[in-house]
Order: sequence, then structure tokens, then C-alpha cells
Amino acid sequence: MAVIADRCPEIEVRVVDLNAARIAAWNAADLSGLPVYEPGLDAIVGRCRGRNLSFSTAVDEAIAAADMVFLSVNTPTKQRGVGAGQASDLRWVEACARQVATMARGHTIVVEKSTLPVRTAATIQAILSAAQQEAGNTTFSVLSNPEFLAEGTAIRDLEEPDRVLVGGEDPDSIEALTAIYARWVPRERILTTNLWSSELSKLSANAVLAQRVSSINSIAAFCEATGADVQEVALAIGSDLQAGPGFGGSCFQKDILNLAYLCESFGLPEVAAYWRAVVELNTWQQHRIARLVVGKLFNTVTAKRIGILGFAFKADTNDTRQSAAIRICRDLLEEGAHLQIFDPKVSPEQMAVDLGLAASPDLAVPDGQGSWQAVHSLEAAAEQVDALLLLTEWRQFRAIDWQAVAQRMRRPAWVFDARAVTDGAAVLAGGQGLMALCNLVTGGAGFLGSHLVDRLMEAGEEVICLDNYFTGRKQNIAQWIGHSRFELIRHDVTEPIRLEVDRIWHLACPASPVHYQFNPIKTAKTSFLGTYNMLGLARRVGARLLLASTSEVYGDPEVHPQPESYHGSVSTTGIRSCYDEGKRIAETLCFDYRRMHDTEVRVARIFNTYGPRMLADDGRVVSNFIVQALQGRPLTLYGDGHQSRSFCYVDDLIEGVIRLMDADATGPVNLGNPAECSIRVLAELVRDLIQADLPLTSQPSPEDDPLQRQPAIDLARQTLAWEPKVSLAEGLGPTIDYFRAALDS
Repeated sequence: MAVIADRCPEIEVRVVDLNAARIAAWNAADLSGLPVYEPGLDAIVGRCRGRNLSFSTAVDEAIAAADMVFLSVNTPTKQRGVGAGQASDLRWVEACARQVATMARGHTIVVEKSTLPVRTAATIQAILSAAQQEAGNTTFSVLSNPEFLAEGTAIRDLEEPDRVLVGGEDPDSIEALTAIYARWVPRERILTTNLWSSELSKLSANAVLAQRVSSINSIAAFCEATGADVQEVALAIGSDLQAGPGFGGSCFQKDILNLAYLCESFGLPEVAAYWRAVVELNTWQQHRIARLVVGKLFNTVTAKRIGILGFAFKADTNDTRQSAAIRICRDLLEEGAHLQIFDPKVSPEQMAVDLGLAASPDLAVPDGQGSWQAVHSLEAAAEQVDALLLLTEWRQFRAIDWQAVAQRMRRPAWVFDARAVTDGAAVLAGGQGLMALCNLVTGGAGFLGSHLVDRLMEAGEEVICLDNYFTGRKQNIAQWIGHSRFELIRHDVTEPIRLEVDRIWHLACPASPVHYQFNPIKTAKTSFLGTYNMLGLARRVGARLLLASTSEVYGDPEVHPQPESYHGSVSTTGIRSCYDEGKRIAETLCFDYRRMHDTEVRVARIFNTYGPRMLADDGRVVSNFIVQALQGRPLTLYGDGHQSRSFCYVDDLIEGVIRLMDADATGPVNLGNPAECSIRVLAELVRDLIQADLPLTSQPSPEDDPLQRQPAIDLARQTLAWEPKVSLAEGLGPTIDYFRAALDS
């Protein structure tokens, strides 16, 4: 509802609940304490609350004033009576329907949002029809509008859905709801069905996805027994799923059991047994992980400390419903283990409820009994433990300093990565650290590439640097030549190469007009053939590839600032087109490989970046001004200098690139500094920092030179928790120092 309020500011959205404490939390000034944690939700609530979004306990008044009522209540599995343990408990749906029937005025559209058993709408319609006949002047129509969302990415899924489903019988009501979504969703993505198809679609979608999770986990168990590699098998069969601890969350198990119950009710016992087996296999997988831990720790975990990394059922949520961590932790507690549990968002109180056991802060319990305590950092979770068990794929767990962690653990030490987020790292054994990732950086001797190489080497990873030295310089990476984890290869990416790597950072391509216009045909070949070759390599070895794309894909923009959804105002025939269009086709290749071959790709749209190791003769405005000022020459403006750019310091940019590679977001994602600056202001700032009283001169603007360039970085903030930290004045200081030293030498 918050997204509807955000996208449709003229529509008044009232969210009502009988729980006064929960409503108070939604109205609290501190947005970090919202009842539901979902990346990006706090920003939307902050924008809309007090404008056209309100939270209240005045349920009756809100119903009476509404044209459209969304029913979004809980539908848990029944705990007693007919269908206990399988059927959905619909008491709250019925109660809401009766309240709407009593309080509604005029014509009201009632929309099912909860995941419901097929034909539930018939119950709602019966209740509303009775009220309609009794009141006479009140009419209703019922729609089904299930959500195809994933917790942790729900805001993005709502803002850029691959489909929206609206089911109903009344065409006018269907159009009324469709028109709301059409404010930001293309109509071809809005599917309309009858009520029963809509209800069954969400139930079936959850069941089928859960079945796929159980399928890959069953294959994983067989792989372990036979010595096969489940990731290689998954790649061979075309699966985009990874083996893990099993599915969790509020929907999957509930919906599958409900589907099984319905199948049985309609005389399909074999179909019901099939779906129940999916849940049973999921439970078995979680018990199997606990047994694996016990087996590796010499068949006993009694009185041993085990660190648990993650308790939520998935990353970027505080939801623990049906979390795999609950059953695994309970099994380990039953075996007498002492657990040190760290999750960035789940409270100790919620852990106690889920485990059915109070925390023991000092882990002091009678011999043989299990205990647990919540800790507030990964380091605390690792303190003196025999094993670490990674159960939730939080982003911070992808960049763990395993050498430092190993120093805190008892020896021999084990790491069990149930989420496969350590990307090929070996399990800690005998006190040894994790095996380093192998990174291929194309264009690694260039401006951006060399700074990325520095970060990867400093993180203890292996790096293969590929460069043809057209704009790259060997001195940029000279400090790593001869290092055991670094390899330098002179190679042009337009030619294929066979390597074994875990990640590919594809940066190779001249990026300044002076260099990419020197041989525009070669520039276009580099973007197309280079990206094609790297994607082929990524597909062959199962590596993740990050493409360094560019803000130039937006051309001379007519939208300002430029969001990722903007398709650009570009020329296919201008002198800059070799670079602009080259990067556009490179992006296209990435997404086609993703769709056809399940290749893992990340696309970064990089805006103007500056810093040490820029070339003095690259023709870019920052290097031009600094070199001219240091040499005592007039500073050259092209045009009147009122063109605007947004300048991001290289350290900030590399941080964003690394976060994107590690994130679940495919992109494209804008990476740049949203602080806009005119070229004239930049010239004056450089002149002031160098303390040179030099004139500004003007030359004609280059062909196709864009007037404005400024990134919208909402997506980067939301999905990467990233934004630039270094101001323009702060970043120019070390950049000037670099050029001063370069010119002196």
C-alpha cells in the first residue's frame, strides 16, 4: 500500500489495524523502528506519511470512506478442527468481510491480497451479497490481487514487477484496479483472469517454487554421497537455484499444505501426497544439516560452542517464520550444543519465542543440556567456537575476513556454509583459512581497474589482471607484480581466452572521448566482442560477471536526474556512438546471456569518476583543468561552461562496484555522485585549490556533448546501501597531488 501511495500521490491510502501498538510503530518518528523491516520501505513511508498515507486504528471510519478495500490479513494454518495442520484458517478473512459488509457505503470494491485457498472469494461474496440485499443502497464487487513478492526485495518487486495479476468478474472493477497499477507498470505486464484462476495462481506459484527448492536440495544430498559437485550439476541441468537449508517464510509451507488439503478434498489423494512430500523433504534437509554438523564435530556437539550466522529465513528481513535456522538450532540444542547466534535484524526476544527456550547469557547450564545466547557481531559469534554455521545470506557474510575469524575459533575449526555465499571458499579445517577467490579484472591496469585490483589484493583474494595497455599503464599495478596472488597477462579482450576464475570484473574499454574516438571501430569491437568473450568465459566456468557500463547510454538526457528506467536520448551516428552504443549492446548481451544461459551478471552504469591514476592526456575535464592549472596555462571551457556533470571520487566508485558484485541485484544500477556541478564551477574550484590566478578561455562544444549528466542513485542506496562519501573538494586534493607528482617526474 505504501508503494501505491508513493506512485499515486492523488490517491488517499489509509492503513488500518486493531493492534494499537503496531499502528503506533508505523506512526513513530524513528523510521528505523517500523514493524516490518524491508529495504527501502522506510524511505517510502517517510515520503508519503502525512501526505496521502496514514496509519490508524479507526477501522470502521476508514471502511465507510473507502472506494476500494484491500484485505491483507493473516491466514495461518489451522491448529485444530477439520483440516488441522493443513487447511488455512480463514477466520480473520471472514471477520474482515463481515466488518466491510457492515460499514461500507455506496459501491465498494473489495480486494483479496492475502494468499487464499481457491474459491475463498465465494465466501466473501456470499457475506457481501447478504449485506447488499439487506441495505439496498450498498453494492460490492470482489477482486483477487495476489502479490508475487520476495521478502528482502519486496519494494523493488513492487516498483518493477514482472507481472501484476488482477482476477475478478466485474470488468469495471478490474479496470479500476488495473488503472492504479498502470500508473507505473506497463499494461502488458498486468494480467487479468477470473477470480478462481487468480486465487489458485499464487498458491500454485509458491508451491512450484518450493518444489524446485526441495528438488535441488535432494540432488545436493545425492551429490554429497557420490562425490559430485551440486553447483556443476545445477549448471548442467539449467537450474538457477542453489542448494541450501530449505525454504522458509510465511507462505511456502502454509500454501503447500493448504494445496494438499484442497487436492484431498477434491478427491485427488495422489496429488496431495506429492505436495506433502515437498514439505517432508524440506524438513528432512534441515535435520540433515544438523546431523552433518554433529558428524563432522566427531559425532558429538555436547558442551561445544557453535556460532550461528543468521536466524531470519532469508536476508534483508527480520521475518523468522518457518526459518530453517529454527529447526537446525533446535536439533543442535537437543544434542547439547551451546549456540552463539548473530543476526543483524532478528531480536533476541524473537529468537527465544522461536526456539522455545530462554537465552542463557553466560551459557552456564547443567552438563549435557543445550543453551544459546544472542550476540551482536560476527566476531562474537566466532569467539572460541568449534564451528560456524552460516544459515542466512546476509550481505555482510559475503565479505568475511576468514583469517581474522580463524584466530577466534578453537582448533580444529569448521565452517558450514549452508547458503553457498562464500563463493567457492573451502571449509575452515585444522585452523586453516578459507581458499581465496580468483578474480579476473579486464582493463586491470587502467584508471578504475588498478584501484579495483588494489581492493581485491588487500582483501586477500587472487587477481588475474588482463590489459592490452592502450590506456592502461603497468606502473598502476607495479606494486603487485611478483606477488603470489597476482598474475598479469597482456591480452586484448576482443580475442577469446581460457582461464579458470570465480568472478569477472569486465572493465576493459577506453572511456574518454580522446581515446575511444581514436579508433571508433575498435572501440565498438571491444564493447561487443570483448563482452561476448567474457560472457562466454563466465558461462563456461560458472563465474559471476560484472559489466562496467556507462552513463553515456543515456545520451543527451531529456530526463534529469537519470534513473535506471530511463531509456536515453541517443544518437547511433555521432562521433560518440561507438562508445555509447557499444555499451548499450554490451548490456544487451549480459541480459541475453542471463535469460538464455542463467549466467550471473551485474551491470553498473558508471558516471563521471575522477582520482589518482587518471591519464594527463585523456581529455576529461578534471584532468584537463588540473594539468592546465599546474602548468600555469588558461583553463579551457568547451561551450559556456554551464554544462553540468556529477563527479564521483574513485574510492567511492570502487566501493559501489564491489557491493554490486556481492549483491543479489542484477542491475543496471547507477553508480555516481548525485551532487551536480557546472563545468565553470569545477574550473574555479580547481583554480582555487591550486591557488593559481589563471583566466578561463572558451572553445566550441564538442559534437554530441551532453548538457546535463546526473545520476539518480535511489536503487544503489536501496539495494547496495551505498552512496558517495567524498565531496568534490575532498577528492580533488589527492587527485591534484597525484598529477603534481606525475608532472614533476
